[in-house]
Amino acid sequence: MKRLLLAACLALAGCGDDSAGSGTPDSGGGADARIERDMGPVNDANNGGGGDTTTSPDAATDVRTDTGGGGGDECESDFDCADGVFCNGVERCFRGLCFPSPTIQCADESACTLDQCDELNQRCDFVPDDSMCAPGQVCKSKGGCFTPAGCALDADCDDTLLCNGAERCLGGQCEPGEPVACGDGLNCTNDTCVEGTGQCQSVADHNRCLATELCVLAIGCSPRPPCMTNDDCDDGLFCNGTETCGADAVCIPGTPPMAPDNVACTIDQCNETLNLVVNTPDHARCSDGLFCNGAERCHPVNGCGPGAPPVLADGVSCTVDTCNESLKLVEHAPNDAACDDNLFCNGLEVCHPIDDCSPGEPPILNDGVGCTVDTCSEVMDMVVHVGNDSLCNDGLFCNGEEECDPINDCQTVSVPIVDDGIPCTADACDENADTVVHVPNHSLCGGGDVCTGAEQCDANLGCVMGQPADTDDGIACTIDACDASGGVTHTPDDSLCDDGLFCNGVETCSATTGCTAGTPPGNDNNPCTNDVCNEMNDTTANL
Repeated sequence: MKRLLLAACLALAGCGDDSAGSGTPDSGGGADARIERDMGPVNDANNGGGGDTTTSPDAATDVRTDTGGGGGDECESDFDCADGVFCNGVERCFRGLCFPSPTIQCADESACTLDQCDELNQRCDFVPDDSMCAPGQVCKSKGGCFTPAGCALDADCDDTLLCNGAERCLGGQCEPGEPVACGDGLNCTNDTCVEGTGQCQSVADHNRCLATELCVLAIGCSPRPPCMTNDDCDDGLFCNGTETCGADAVCIPGTPPMAPDNVACTIDQCNETLNLVVNTPDHARCSDGLFCNGAERCHPVNGCGPGAPPVLADGVSCTVDTCNESLKLVEHAPNDAACDDNLFCNGLEVCHPIDDCSPGEPPILNDGVGCTVDTCSEVMDMVVHVGNDSLCNDGLFCNGEEECDPINDCQTVSVPIVDDGIPCTADACDENADTVVHVPNHSLCGGGDVCTGAEQCDANLGCVMGQPADTDDGIACTIDACDASGGVTHTPDDSLCDDGLFCNGVETCSATTGCTAGTPPGNDNNPCTNDVCNEMNDTTANL
């Protein structure tokens, strides 16, 4: 009969079969990579068959089957069968005969990884390959195909599949969850997570054993038992089909139930608990890789259907709401122009992405210059600062005239000139009279003396020569003179009064009255005599 055996693991692919003998558990293996071998009738000693028979299915693998009760003498343990090639897996010894590994050396649970066997380093490499996923999806080594998307909360990333684990939102980007790990430690069981319940189930896969074995739960690969009826072969598992008792009295594995629904986006999975094949929608299989047309959904009957595009409107009137396909998110760009009321003087309105339009900040009117009148001109769309000279006037004449400089504030532009350039005047500003006065100060002029006249201060000319001293006293007989140290003198000079006549007496000069007539000579004051004066000879006689 036709049986499925796994060919020796080549360097192209493989799975992890670490068993050292029949029934030894390992971490599981791939159930899909199988090579069909025609093993011929399978018998064992319990079937009462003939002697040992060796069958060569093809040139690559020499598979021998014990068809009699004796067994071979080729090996005693799996170690005797080892070919030293890591990627071929673990060769098996069964009843003295060597068999190639029934399982692929390197295989993981992800359908989108390239499973490679590295013979040199004796290891398995699982390389994610995005091309094996639907458009727009990426391959994660543990989570399989995943559709990246922008998000705000973990709930935004939930793909509704329990077996994929809990998706998370990290840094605004969805990250796949950690798939539910299922494994019973046996290398001949298919250990899967049942979608819908999130529970693990193990189903025996007899094809992972040698052709002379069956897979027994909790034990692993074991020699096929003899049978008389089909009931003798029933392992109680729905998902690996109905076992039957063959014509050679050896149990034959059943055919796993298959109930494809012809809907490409459903996960068709046998549920051991429910004893039926369940078709679970997998929305990720419908993804077209485009965010802005919404997440496509898988209908369990109708298949893939279009998704609902993301809602653009955020309820904020001033934002421009768009869908960014590159970033896979809806953007709400504030647009200040949508808030503008076209009035300059109440400031520039701005758009807040949450609170909508906010009033602008009015322009600052005060320019810091105290004498300007600061106003906002809606016509000119600018703040105007007009100088007002009256704001600078302090009411004082002597401070001069103030004007308003729009930049430097109040400035004195016309100050009364106090200094008249005349050194001998005392210059001052009279605040009461609102005028400048120049008072002459003669003491400031130093030239001249009492005789020539001391310098005087002229308010217009400055120091000028003074009036010489008046020496003339009006007395003709005085000699008028001026001495700088003593002042003006009037010295009487009797000679200036002499009339040249002896008989008149000697005239004298009085400094106050002038010339005084002299006393005639020869007067003896005797009335009895006649006093006679001879002018000719300047003599007198008393006759």
